[in-house]
Formats: sequence, structure tokens, C-alpha cells
Amino acid sequence: MRTLAPVKTIAPPSEEEIAKAKAKWDKYAPANLTGLLDASTLGDKQKTRFVWDKARHEYVNRLTGRRVSKAEIRAALIQYIKRAK
Repeated sequence: MRTLAPVKTIAPPSEEEIAKAKAKWDKYAPANLTGLLDASTLGDKQKTRFVWDKARHEYVNRLTGRRVSKAEIRAALIQYIKRAK
């Protein structure tokens, strides 16, 4: 069985890698969750589609106030993985 490298030895992603991941998510994820990876923290002045509520550990749609459930994120991730192959 393969063991994972300790976290200390893994370099953080570059800005380019982050931008590619966001673009790929927006391309393959369900339409209602595009922009999820651009989320700002609740209370920030940024105008993103989603905000992250640190207290409740949930994403919130800034326009509607609807909270994105963990099951919805899990289903979107599964769909993303299948479509991005």
C-alpha cells in the first residue's frame, strides 16, 4: 500500500495551479455551484457568488441566502470527477 508524503514536504499550490483548478471546477461542476471555489469569507467586502460561513462550516449563496448542504457538495464533486475524466 502506498503511503502519502508528510504534509511538511508538499509545496503549496501556485497561483497558476489554483486558477486552473477553479476554471476546471467551473467547467465541469453543476451550473448552480459554479464560482464555489471563488468564495470569500462571510463578512468580507468581496462580491463573490458564494461566501464561506466559518461558524457553521457551510457555503452560502450571497444572492439568495441559501446554504449549500454537504450532500449537495458531495454530489457535485462526484459529478465533477466523472465529467472531468
